[in-house]
Amino acid sequence: MQLLCGSEGTLGIVTEITLRLLPKPAQAVDLMVPFPSIDAAVRACTAVIRARIVPATMEFMERAAVLAAERFLEKPAPFRDAEAHLLMQLDGDDPAALAAQYERIGAIVSGFGAPDVLVAEDRPARDRIWEMRRCMADALTAMSPVREREDVVVPRAAIPELFRRLRALSQAHGAAIISYGHIGDGNVHVNVMKQAMAADEWGRMLPALLDGLFRDVVALGGTISGEHGIGCVKQRFLPLALDPAAIAMMRAVKGAVDPGNILNPGKILPDRAAPSRRR
Repeated sequence: MQLLCGSEGTLGIVTEITLRLLPKPAQAVDLMVPFPSIDAAVRACTAVIRARIVPATMEFMERAAVLAAERFLEKPAPFRDAEAHLLMQLDGDDPAALAAQYERIGAIVSGFGAPDVLVAEDRPARDRIWEMRRCMADALTAMSPVREREDVVVPRAAIPELFRRLRALSQAHGAAIISYGHIGDGNVHVNVMKQAMAADEWGRMLPALLDGLFRDVVALGGTISGEHGIGCVKQRFLPLALDPAAIAMMRAVKGAVDPGNILNPGKILPDRAAPSRRR
């Protein structure tokens, strides 16, 4: 099963899935927490987890993403001057226990420079807190109908350095980069915005920027895809993340399981001319 998961349909076809249903928690509370820096938001996230508080959801947005949502929604964003926002959801069956958890979170995040914590307990208030995050894809599309969307992963502690490298890539290639993601597991959605860039310039610039992005991600201990997969788009970059022996083993497994190459042919595995991990 572990071999099949993540194979993107290249090793088999799922014909039946058995699910175990769990009861939905009776209560949920959502929190929005602003921070003066991405580094502070990451350290606060780690401190919350170390306090044995495990939110059902923990998202983050950099300031550029928040301002994009603000323009799209045509309403002011809470704490619009903050460099980073954390969004957390707590759930459970005991309202008193949930209240104790978010009070504890408030005490923790204040130690990392968070000026306030918005707490939403009813559905309308919870929807308002998540409105910016839920409209993010549409907001970025409104800014730039053409954009490159990547989903890279780095260790959570490396997120601040990743954002520093993203800023350097943006300056070096002349393209805006706006990011947000799932801070609990280090999954960052990186959006490279074409905006007014000419098509031929975009076509020349983007492969070089992506090569730099993926090399930086791997250098920080991460990998080039967190949840969207390799498919066709990223297959030429796979050798940046995996060494030749690992890719050869993948080819051998594919050949043994699917000798006729009929299952999703042409996906994941790169051709021989793909870039290597060496600079």
